Amino acid sequence: MSDFFKADADAVEVVQREHCFRGFYRLDRLHLRHRQFKGGMGPLISRELFVRHDAVCVLPYDPLRDEVVLIEQFRVGALGKKTSPWLLELVAGLIEEGEQPEQVAHREALEEADLTLDRLWPITEYFPSPGGSDERVHLYPGSAAPAPPPPPPVGCTAWPRKARTSACMCCPTRTPCARSRTA
Repeated sequence: MSDFFKADADAVEVVQREHCFRGFYRLDRLHLRHRQFKGGMGPLISRELFVRHDAVCVLPYDPLRDEVVLIEQFRVGALGKKTSPWLLELVAGLIEEGEQPEQVAHREALEEADLTLDRLWPITEYFPSPGGSDERVHLYPGSAAPAPPPPPPVGCTAWPRKARTSACMCCPTRTPCARSRTA
């Protein structure tokens, strides 16, 4: 099965869009109909939509050490669902208006992992939870080298970071990585 549904301008009819909540994120309720595979429009349905900025995820690779770099940071969404809400994850960030995904990748690698990316290779764009969110993620691997740490602000003795990095050794056999060190 290689033929995907080709949507035209009339494939979805948004009857009403309500803005239910506006904060750091936004929640909208849409009342809509959409074309059915069997033909014709389906019934009117209501769906809540978590409205987010698009995002970038980067898997930095340090070719000198043959390691990939992950970060560990607190995530409120994991609170109560795991033993710890501090998660090991890819370098990531939200795309602000006027920014390109590659700019965000470079910025976040420096901010979250103190890494300078030499090169980026786009892998794909995907929707991680399209049943209820409009967030699109741009995914890249990137060649990275540790950046020199920035000086702390005047009067500070320590520079607070929201994340810490963890490196995973890449085995010569290319088997799954084992966590090797934390910075």
